[in-house]
Amino acid sequence: MNRELSIQELFGAYNILQYALVFQAGNHLRKWESTNNRVATEEEIKTVCSTVLSKQNIKPTNEIIHMLHLGVTAFYSSNACEKFCNDYENRPNKTFGDEDAKAVKKICEDFMSEFLKRT
Repeated sequence: MNRELSIQELFGAYNILQYALVFQAGNHLRKWESTNNRVATEEEIKTVCSTVLSKQNIKPTNEIIHMLHLGVTAFYSSNACEKFCNDYENRPNKTFGDEDAKAVKKICEDFMSEFLKRT
């Protein structure tokens, strides 16, 4: 059964879950694009986000999918995403903890900062 979280509960303040979801969706998207040999469309990215939420038993509302999509886009678009995902996959223990969440948060923030400098 999917639990209902509000957008504020999930994305209102820093928590490990929001960045674990960004990582899971971004890593899945990276693999999906490699397998399909093409860039995912916006709708395909939203489908990945919805699937990741459902697998975590979180009801994928439009608001939550939209916010996750934004985070995934920042994470996945960063050059640091590939390294983080590869390093994570090469670990013997694949537990996503606070240090991982802070690293994903920094990757997203750094990407957005660079993006805003260019606009």
